[in-house]
Amino acid sequence: MSIVGMIAEYNPMHNGHIYHISESKKISGSDTVVCAMSGNFVQRGMPAILSKQIRANHAILNGADLVIEIPTVFTVASSNVYAKTGVTLLESLNCDYISFGSEEGDIDKLGNVSKNILDERIEDAIKSFCSEGLSYPRAREMAYKKLFKNEDTKILSQPNNILAIEYLKYIKKMEPITVKRQGSAYEDTSIEYKMKYQSASAIRRAVYDNVSIDGYVPDIVADDLKKGDRIDYETLFQLLRYKIITGSSYEFEKCPSGGEGLGNKLKNEINKASSFEELAELMKSKRYTRTRINRLFMQVLLSIDREQIDYGDVGYIKFLACNQKGAKVLNKSKLDVISNVNKTSLASKASSYYLEKDLLAGDIYNILSGKNLYINSEKALKPNFIP
Repeated sequence: MSIVGMIAEYNPMHNGHIYHISESKKISGSDTVVCAMSGNFVQRGMPAILSKQIRANHAILNGADLVIEIPTVFTVASSNVYAKTGVTLLESLNCDYISFGSEEGDIDKLGNVSKNILDERIEDAIKSFCSEGLSYPRAREMAYKKLFKNEDTKILSQPNNILAIEYLKYIKKMEPITVKRQGSAYEDTSIEYKMKYQSASAIRRAVYDNVSIDGYVPDIVADDLKKGDRIDYETLFQLLRYKIITGSSYEFEKCPSGGEGLGNKLKNEINKASSFEELAELMKSKRYTRTRINRLFMQVLLSIDREQIDYGDVGYIKFLACNQKGAKVLNKSKLDVISNVNKTSLASKASSYYLEKDLLAGDIYNILSGKNLYINSEKALKPNFIP
């Protein structure tokens, strides 16, 4: 049995994701697909449009065999932390390949940039550009251009390429393959009609604007999006506001996306904002991207302390859904497999901390989506086995 792993969010699952799964199996020759997926909060620092249980089921029904969860503390962290954690989890499940989408579509070019980015001169150059007020992603792009003038530097300006480069930095055993991104760009926020492959951002926007998404996502995804609970951003803002006014700037500085005075800035700006969007606009700047601010908000909401985290080392596998093939993969896991959080005893203090934050993230997500806290809690829900 050959296994291809992938790191995904399926927020929501769409035609491009199904194409990626199909092409990954074809290129690798694998008969089994394992997905390491973000939970109820995703990498851009926002609540997912559908719960992790529903999204995991969609994956199994559309080509995956096993979906495991990337813990929230790693999901709402920087892209390098997210990538390292996903890669580590997939390798612990003995995946032979890892497949990821990219705008570039050339694994050799991506690999070359990934090696160059480890050059010891890069960090000093990044610090220099950051001191001029640039955000870290922009500073890294500028530093790369400065040091590698003849290289294809546009690779570092495209979001899927950036994640691909991060994955490549941490792979130890798996063979990497990439599938060129099809259709609209990652950041496109409106539906491009007559285009089969739409971005997840455009689909989410269409859902919130009551625009038809039929034909762009599997029927079951469309049905769940139509009947699914909507995230209440007013409630999100009120929960966040409570945390900020009752917490200390010192606590917020200790969040993974904190530091550099952002804790004080949060305390200073909260009374000026009347909505989540307004607070985010007050906080972001040339140096602090909207994504970093979103992640900081979620870390504050969940009281995530970077000193409690062993970056990249989860210590367990928490699976969300699988079929028979996926169950066989789980049986050979090198890590403890969690199927019932009520019967779980983790030896590592750090692992217990991650699981504790996932339980909290589940409760907060249920509040935001108006769901019953008891029947939809992490302690009540069980992984889904789909024959």
